[in-house]
Amino acid sequence: MDGRIAGAGGSDAGFTVRSGLLGHEDLIEDRELTDAHEDRFEHQCIADQLVELATRVEAPTNIALYGPWGSGKSGIANLVKGRLQGAKGVRFVRFDAFKYAENPLRRTFVTAAANELGVTDAKYHEDLYSGRTRTDIRVPAASVWTLIWVFALLLTALVSLLVGAIAIVALLQAGTFDENFTRMAGTAVTAGLVPATLLSGLVALVGKNLAAERSLSKPDSDEQFEALLADLVKDSKADRVVIFVDELDRCSSEDVVATLDAVRTFLGTDRCVFIVAADQQVLEEALSRKSQQPTPVTAHNPYYSTGSAYLDKVFQYQISLPALLAPNIGEFALNLVKDRQSGVWSELTNLPLVISVLIPGHVTSPRRVKHLLNTFALTYRLAEERFRTKHLHENPARSATALAKLVCLRVEFPLFGRDLVIDPELPSHVLNLQNSESLPDDIDPDAKELAQRYNNPDAKLAPLMVGEGNENGEGVNGAGNTRVADTRHTHHRQLLNYLQRTRTVDGPSRDLVFLRSEESLFGLDTASAKRLLASAEDGDIGAVVDAVGAEGGSLDRRDSALRYLTTRMRHSFGVAEQNIAVALIELVKQRPDLPYGIVADEVLASISNLEQSGINILTASNAEGAWQLTLCATSDADGLRRRIIQIVRDDEEADVQFILREPAAAAADARGVNALLARGLCSSHREATLATLRAVDAPVRLELLRLAQTLPKLLAEALNTPPVTAPAQPTTADATTAAVTTAAPAQPVESPKVTAAKKAIESLAALAHDLRNDDADSVHAIVGLVLAIDHEYGRTEINKIISNLPLTSDGDLAAQILRSAEFRVVASWPRWLGAITPGSRVPDADQRWAKLVIKLWSSTAGKQPPEVVDVGRAASALLTQIEPLPHVRPDITDRVMKTVAEVVETDSDAASRLPAVAAARVLATHGFVDPSLLTTTLIDSLTKTLRADIAMDNRGEALRSYLFDTVPEVFKNEVERDGATTLAMDLMTALTEEHWMAQFGRVQLLLQSLNHAGHHLPAFSDLLPKAATMTTLADELVGECAEPLASWLRLAVVTPADAQALLSAAVGTSLLTTDVVAGFQHVTAGWSDEEHLEFIRAFVGKPESSTPDAKVIAAINLAGANEAGVVETLVERYNASKNNSMRVAVLNLWVAASIQKEPERVELFKQVAIAMLELTSSGGPNAEAIKSVFRVMPQIGRPPKSVRSAFDAATQRAVDGKKELENAALHGLAPLGYATKSASLLGSRRVIDFGKRR
Repeated sequence: MDGRIAGAGGSDAGFTVRSGLLGHEDLIEDRELTDAHEDRFEHQCIADQLVELATRVEAPTNIALYGPWGSGKSGIANLVKGRLQGAKGVRFVRFDAFKYAENPLRRTFVTAAANELGVTDAKYHEDLYSGRTRTDIRVPAASVWTLIWVFALLLTALVSLLVGAIAIVALLQAGTFDENFTRMAGTAVTAGLVPATLLSGLVALVGKNLAAERSLSKPDSDEQFEALLADLVKDSKADRVVIFVDELDRCSSEDVVATLDAVRTFLGTDRCVFIVAADQQVLEEALSRKSQQPTPVTAHNPYYSTGSAYLDKVFQYQISLPALLAPNIGEFALNLVKDRQSGVWSELTNLPLVISVLIPGHVTSPRRVKHLLNTFALTYRLAEERFRTKHLHENPARSATALAKLVCLRVEFPLFGRDLVIDPELPSHVLNLQNSESLPDDIDPDAKELAQRYNNPDAKLAPLMVGEGNENGEGVNGAGNTRVADTRHTHHRQLLNYLQRTRTVDGPSRDLVFLRSEESLFGLDTASAKRLLASAEDGDIGAVVDAVGAEGGSLDRRDSALRYLTTRMRHSFGVAEQNIAVALIELVKQRPDLPYGIVADEVLASISNLEQSGINILTASNAEGAWQLTLCATSDADGLRRRIIQIVRDDEEADVQFILREPAAAAADARGVNALLARGLCSSHREATLATLRAVDAPVRLELLRLAQTLPKLLAEALNTPPVTAPAQPTTADATTAAVTTAAPAQPVESPKVTAAKKAIESLAALAHDLRNDDADSVHAIVGLVLAIDHEYGRTEINKIISNLPLTSDGDLAAQILRSAEFRVVASWPRWLGAITPGSRVPDADQRWAKLVIKLWSSTAGKQPPEVVDVGRAASALLTQIEPLPHVRPDITDRVMKTVAEVVETDSDAASRLPAVAAARVLATHGFVDPSLLTTTLIDSLTKTLRADIAMDNRGEALRSYLFDTVPEVFKNEVERDGATTLAMDLMTALTEEHWMAQFGRVQLLLQSLNHAGHHLPAFSDLLPKAATMTTLADELVGECAEPLASWLRLAVVTPADAQALLSAAVGTSLLTTDVVAGFQHVTAGWSDEEHLEFIRAFVGKPESSTPDAKVIAAINLAGANEAGVVETLVERYNASKNNSMRVAVLNLWVAASIQKEPERVELFKQVAIAMLELTSSGGPNAEAIKSVFRVMPQIGRPPKSVRSAFDAATQRAVDGKKELENAALHGLAPLGYATKSASLLGSRRVIDFGKRR
């Protein structure tokens, strides 16, 4: 132990905590002494002396009882009163001068004395404050008859007037006069008009002539009041009245002098003894200040220059109460409370020590003692209640001495006690300065200033009451200045003495000063709060995180810890403030899930103040925590956000994701965010940046992308960075004599900036592709950013994904897409244009769409013109976009005509013209070129080409392709539009007359063109090749002539003989294509049955001819011929057949002919099928012929009913008992619905059951 007295901390064992409610036993009644048993300062003897003096001296006499405030003067008055109550003929009157200080003193004094003496006469009460007037009425006997005569006269006059008025009114009203008059007269009498009038007149007469008035005025002069008091004493029936004037020293200087002057009026009243109790110093000060009586100032007799001389004139006897010694005061205080059986004082285990700390040595007033005791009791109970409810963690029972010290400082030195809230260690700081010791380095500047101020003897410790002078004491005879200074010096010495005396008493602590533990405001226990604060102030981030952000901790506790740290940060300074701020920032970074919104504004305010003061606590490593705090703020935090963004920008390795995740907040520095986003995409943080963009909500992502307005410029600059030169690589070359090492030439390589920019673009494109189904707005923003780079690499990356992106109707983005499409190949245009919603409003739409159409046309003249299909798709895509737009349809007819009007005479011309013409036709189809004008111009150009003299070396494949691609198409367009026009005829004529093209090519082109003649073909029939020409070409160009032959068969009028010749030439060759077969079928369809049967017999009518193949069968259209004629032909051929092969050929032709009519089928079954079933060979059935019939039965179908029995009988006869034939019959007839039966014991073999029909 170090000898100090504990005031806080430690265990609370053994201390009982009450409810904190104030009880009767807690307080000391600050009342006057009323019983000699309560006399603790032996005042009874003084009271006895006063009684003896007041009752024995001759009256009138005046006695002064001097004593300081609170010394017991009022209690002595009660003791005096008690002694006088038994005295015969003596009455006691007590006058409270302070109570009536603001009232008319002499009147109030008389009234109060009358009340005390029980005298109720009005002259001692209400008549003192206002005069009154009394009126008496007297009637002399001689005037009685005069009054009667006057009354009678008045009555007669009034009745006459009233009767006259009633009569006039009765005459004017309807009805008889008598009735009206009687009724109205009765009413008037009842109303009492006459009596009232007479009475009023009589009263006025009497009041004027017979009244007598007398006035009584209120007393004003000293003589009147002195006589009034003498009357009061007389009326009280007392032989002697002892008047005790109390509380005079509590009045102001003016009231003290006024009271003395008022009392002086009554001091000479007979049978009165005045006892005036007051503080002599107060009286003398008041007299010195306010007395109007001139007092001589003489150095030879200074006594007569003081207030005491004046008092000597007033009081014949003066008694002073003896002063109390400090030990007596302390003993008095202890005696007041030590014997209490309950309450605060009985609960204190160290009561004497508490009293010694509570009552300072300079206190000598019992009243002051009671005030200190009661203030302590009240404070103790309040602290006890706060401790019970856990708002105060310091047990007041253990800290009673510290609490007593706090109470004393606040009561005795109120200004000093008030400033303890700034620093509870202020007493220690003042003592340190007194002892010439330095103050601690970490002391608060305000506390340091206070300590230095209170170390000054002139320190103001309490407001002083200095009368009319100002606060410095000026204004009273020039002496107030010194008096105030002396008072303050004395007060300062008392403070220092008290602080020195209680230096071993710990405290008061901060908790006691506020009667609340700061940590209790936040729901924390003291130990935890101290550990947390110490960790934060020491910069122990890990401990702070563990304490505040521990997993499993309650949310309330976390809230409390955050508020506590924030409060302590605001009340700290220097390193402690910085460390707490940094600890909170790191806490936010490591535990972003905690509820920082409750403290964010305060923490950010401190951070901003520190930063503005040049204390840079923000770094790239803790910027994320500070950023998260700004997101929780309710106040404007943009300034701090800009600072954070700048810190992150300055550190190339700093993570930027936490900023990118909050673009709304990052908008405080849009330029900075642009730079951070570009850096994130172009650095090793690219994947993290992409992950951030993917992870954030769609609105957040869109906001971030919209902030990145300068990103395209940054990426464009990076992409345009010149290549760098790679270091030379050594190479070794072998020579005949030695190996020579040389350096390979340095090669330029792509700059790392370019590589990073490309990676960024790739990443953005990939992100857009990933978001295509979820966030169309962000996808469009990304596409806009990449296209705004205006670089081929960006367009290439977008080209990869654009077909999968959602449509956009944004005009600006659509304009970017259109501009980018100009740089892409035509084949990709549909994908680019397909990304725009048709009909979107694009800025400068007319010019943009026209430019694209012209670009499309111009592309056909390039070195690598687009495919026609790609041109068509591009034109369709353009039309899709343009059609919904009113008044927007680019027309490039003039441009196209300039190209297609030129005559093609060389192979190279044809090579370049072909894609142009194809594109022109496509553009015409889509409405960008006038189709009529295009057709007319092309026909003219083609006609000239066909009639031109084309050199042999220019007759290449390009020219042929040009003609074959163009001539049929333009001919078709012309004929469909206007029929067999002159232009069309000239073109076809020029074609037949052309001399530089091979015959086959000419015929082929002619036939391809005439294929489109439609119903106008007869007009061109004379131009068709002859059959002989076609037969010749078929023989010469078997592999190439199929298409022209098919066309010719469709277009020409062909005879059976010509057809037979052509088909004979084609049989067994590649000429017999599907189209050629279809051509022959077309020809046969136009013949008569006989012509058709003639054509058929030429190929199938002779039994010795082999069965034609399927193509020939199709070409002769066997299934389409007249069935009766076909059956007749087949029967004739069967009858002429000499062997099974010939017979089988007939069966095959039967199947190919697909005979459906019943009569014809009956004939065939009779003449062919049944006949073959009955054929014999070598004495038995012709098995081969019979099996041939069963083989074709599934194709030719069930026999007609009319021949069914004959067929079945023939079949049964043919197969009966012949296992092979029975099996053949089973396979041929069972599919037709014939019943079967078992042919073995085990049922493994079945045969046709001819006995059972289905």
